[in-house]
Amino acid sequence: MSPTAIWGELICVKKLITVLSLLLFLQIAQPAESENKTATGLTRIQFVTDVNRVVPGEEITVALVLKPNTDFHIYWRGPGIVGVAPVIEWDLPEGFEPGSIEWPAPVKVDMVGIMANGFKSETWLLSTIRVPERVVSEQIEIRAKIAWMACAATCHPGIERLSLTLPAGETAEKDETISKRFTKIRSQLPPPSPEGWSFSVSSPEANTIELDVVVPNLKWSDDTVIDFFCDDFQVDSSVATASKTVGDGKFTLTFTRPDFGPKKPKHFSGVLYSEAGWPDTESKWVEVKTSWKHPKSKDE
Repeated sequence: MSPTAIWGELICVKKLITVLSLLLFLQIAQPAESENKTATGLTRIQFVTDVNRVVPGEEITVALVLKPNTDFHIYWRGPGIVGVAPVIEWDLPEGFEPGSIEWPAPVKVDMVGIMANGFKSETWLLSTIRVPERVVSEQIEIRAKIAWMACAATCHPGIERLSLTLPAGETAEKDETISKRFTKIRSQLPPPSPEGWSFSVSSPEANTIELDVVVPNLKWSDDTVIDFFCDDFQVDSSVATASKTVGDGKFTLTFTRPDFGPKKPKHFSGVLYSEAGWPDTESKWVEVKTSWKHPKSKDE
């Protein structure tokens, strides 16, 4: 073989190695995704994870990605007096344990003049799945049935089945873009209320709820926008929250009860929002949960 032919062969081999290396890189870096589905009001219904393998004894994060069409919205875990929150009904291999949905902070959404709690833009709902110490199968299929409601001038409930398949292995590579997105989403989740905050809930009248809040180091004016997103049906989301400041970090929020709300709930919980942000946090939202103290009836 002539030197020219040998040189040509070497160039071909070098190109082949480059292509194979690129394909291997893409295989490692590419996140696992389910097939993207669409429905009335939604342009994206999809599972996404940042790892390329399932590792025994470790955890993986799976995001349910829902993207509403323009003018449409979906709902938060506590939708208010209208709407239905997205639901994930997992169908996982034996020993795999799914965690709860990690809910981002909601916004107010308008359903033909009725205010509710939800999301107007693409939303990533993260869930952590614990992998058992022993994984028998070489390929792991993560499946779930998804339900939601997308609304604009009209509402459109939907159900879809999603699945993604990952190989099992001793190590996993992460897609940096998706991994960073997961980290950012989690950093923006409403944090728990800091130690030292206190809450007390009461019902001075049959159709009202008052939440008394004490926040150390609170500095704000009476015109600061404040709101509360209740995570069950105790608050009428279509009625504006009334507030008053007592001083020394104390304020009271007053809500209207809906007719169909629970009669004697054990807890009052949700997300508290302040336009000015909250002291001792780096967030405009904080998670709130406090116990009800119902007066005993004559029969008790």
